[in-house]
Amino acid sequence: TAFGYAPYFINADDTEDSYETVGAVTGTSAKVVVVTPYELDSFSIEYGTSTSYGNQTTPLTNVTGAITTELSSLMPDTLYHYRITWTEKDSD
Repeated sequence: TAFGYAPYFINADDTEDSYETVGAVTGTSAKVVVVTPYELDSFSIEYGTSTSYGNQTTPLTNVTGAITTELSSLMPDTLYHYRITWTEKDSD
């Protein structure tokens, strides 16, 4: 995909103690990699063309470390907003 025709992304939340990057962007999909030191019960990403989002990745359960998920059904040359949602495991 030529530069300028791929989707663009803005993260709504600056999630503390984690790092994320959007890569492998094509005209209709993108991979998001999130690295976190936490053990998570659940993890997903909400995304859409506004901060109302409207799309969500399939929730992942029992994850830790580097998490890779794909955002799909994107439109080329479109700005997307996203936010990461997760629930940490109890530290009992």
